Amino acid sequence: MNRHRSLLRRAKVEARHLAGRRVEEAVQPELGTDGLVLWSAVRQLPARQRAVLVLRYHEDLPEAEVARLLGLPLGTVKSLAHRGLARLRAELGSPAMEEIRGNLE
Repeated sequence: MNRHRSLLRRAKVEARHLAGRRVEEAVQPELGTDGLVLWSAVRQLPARQRAVLVLRYHEDLPEAEVARLLGLPLGTVKSLAHRGLARLRAELGSPAMEEIRGNLE
């Protein structure tokens, strides 16, 4: 029982620590032209959407683990991921991003 409680306490501390860090500090992506464009679009997202997308898709964590780490309900994680992906799709398809892509090449 004590071991189990200790593991739960540690998980809460790690989640608090992870939630407090900025996503840019937590992730060091390998950047190419496409990566640079993508990460610049990701940085424009609100903090919670950015954190959910990075943990879910870059770190490849399941939705339940992302919810646990960020202290959010599972439904909130799903909706933040959906809205963040929709916003990225819209942003990456915009003429401004096409211009950025052209300048990088």
